[in-house]
Amino acid sequence: MKFSTKKIQELGKAVAEEMKRCGYSSADNLYAVENGMRELQRRIGVAGLATFLEKADEKLHEEAKTSASQSDYYFHSYRPAVIWSVFGKIRIERRYYRYKKAKEREEKGFAMLDQKMGFSAGEVSPSLAELLALEGVSTPFEEASRKVEKYLLFRISDNTLRKETELFGSLQDEIEKELICQSKDENWLQKRQREEKAVHQGRIYGSVDGFMAPLLGGWKEFKVLAWYKVVETTRYSAKRQRKSEVGQQNNLQAENITYHCDKLEPEEFGQLFGATGCQRQVDF
Repeated sequence: MKFSTKKIQELGKAVAEEMKRCGYSSADNLYAVENGMRELQRRIGVAGLATFLEKADEKLHEEAKTSASQSDYYFHSYRPAVIWSVFGKIRIERRYYRYKKAKEREEKGFAMLDQKMGFSAGEVSPSLAELLALEGVSTPFEEASRKVEKYLLFRISDNTLRKETELFGSLQDEIEKELICQSKDENWLQKRQREEKAVHQGRIYGSVDGFMAPLLGGWKEFKVLAWYKVVETTRYSAKRQRKSEVGQQNNLQAENITYHCDKLEPEEFGQLFGATGCQRQVDF
């Protein structure tokens, strides 16, 4: 995400001014100021997300006017919706549509915003559901609820946390069942094998370095060998790279690195470097 630095600075100044207006000053410790600012930012998130969703609903409505599929439905009314997000409870008004031939359909109507953005009124948002499930799978629900409140600054009931965790578990069960079925499908296995071969193809790089270490027989030189592949960095990663020195290529980065160490003599280690493998190698 590329946000405007200027806009962030303007918002930062506005947050600082609001904190000052609320009575925070240098007389307070950082703990109090930080938590006060977290609560302010949470409330900003609630207001901002609600406004964003209502604007998105307006845009979808304008796009639907020129859509050929609009002949199947029509705008009926505005309906309220409550969503629990990572910022807290969001209340919005969005458009509700009715099908023109409702008898031929199981559903009589729908909210286009809900369908397009993947949420249900009265439920938790996808992002919050993910956080609750991640905490719920590793911690008892009552304790997890207290921890989530500490992180997010609002309370989520034990039952909601249990519901999202169980839903996460059921989805994982479905994925595992599908994988089991696929593992019995010969065509799927052959396709996967071909894809894996394609992924693992490419040049493998190696580099070597050495260091001295005191052993019972005296100081010995150890050689360290690294095998790795190279991929191009993303634009974001490239920006974080420091200025290049002569010969460096900051558009590349290593991945899948494995290390090996041995105290062989240089001649022997040179043979190991060029070999496909060695029984004497020691993994770090």
